[in-house]
Amino acid sequence: MSTFALEPTSAVSTPCGIAETLEGSLDTLRCLVEADRVEAARALAVRLLSAWPEDRRVQRWARVLAPPRVFPASNDDPRQAPIDRSAELGWLDAHRHEHPGCWISLSGSRLILADPSLARVVAENRRVLEDQPALLWFEPVSSP
Repeated sequence: MSTFALEPTSAVSTPCGIAETLEGSLDTLRCLVEADRVEAARALAVRLLSAWPEDRRVQRWARVLAPPRVFPASNDDPRQAPIDRSAELGWLDAHRHEHPGCWISLSGSRLILADPSLARVVAENRRVLEDQPALLWFEPVSSP
């Protein structure tokens, strides 16, 4: 059974080891995440946050491991309206094989940019489309 007594000088005992310091506790947290023990990692992150509330690394782990939150979309927001992507999907069916290893940006049947760099594709979207939505697709390199 794990114990989590987390005053800055107390030990933390987990299946991933015992930690007596903040650094050791963060190592234990990483170990839990790497072992896919998310619930145990969440519990430890909450306890670490109460013991070291000002530490940025602890704050980040607590934020990253927090359960997801869902917010309902406003019915008045036009960005939430369904978008017909049939033109983009048709273009992808016909042409995506021409751009292996690239991010592909489409607006309707118009190719905005295909490039291996997502940053370049996003920048070009902003330049060309401003606030209009685009479909982004990554076409993997096919195996021989």
